[in-house]
Amino acid sequence: MAQPKAKSPKFSTSAKKSPVARQPASDTGRLTPIFHFEYADVSYTGDFGFHQDPGCSHDILALILDASNKTWNELLAERTHSGGQMHRKHHAQAVETLEVAARQRITERKLDEVFGDDIFRFRDGNMKRMWGFRDGQDFYVLWWDPNHLVYIVGKD
Repeated sequence: MAQPKAKSPKFSTSAKKSPVARQPASDTGRLTPIFHFEYADVSYTGDFGFHQDPGCSHDILALILDASNKTWNELLAERTHSGGQMHRKHHAQAVETLEVAARQRITERKLDEVFGDDIFRFRDGNMKRMWGFRDGQDFYVLWWDPNHLVYIVGKD
């Protein structure tokens, strides 16, 4: 008996769409994410970003392949155990809660004007995160954060 074909990852590098800040539509939950890279901040050389993990292509591709085979509802339902508690594995977060350098970079690039006040992050293991903006079914990759420096938990 033939094995079912694996779904191909959905991603785009075209800059055709100009997203408007809005909450994800409730009916997009049954759809799988489409990944876009036109806002990927590959020129940033600070504490986080793609340059921090030169061998990251395997991790990023594995995360995208996994997410591409799930609906947004399935992704949002995933939980992980951390610090003795269960937490959402992938979720939106207010930009204002990010580290200063991340907030400044978003403002410098005027991404807050394009996407609004929330950013979304995919968790990969204990430390690694892929940050970007969700617009309905679409996910616009911004940063790869291998050392968990875009948002530092428990910092006071």
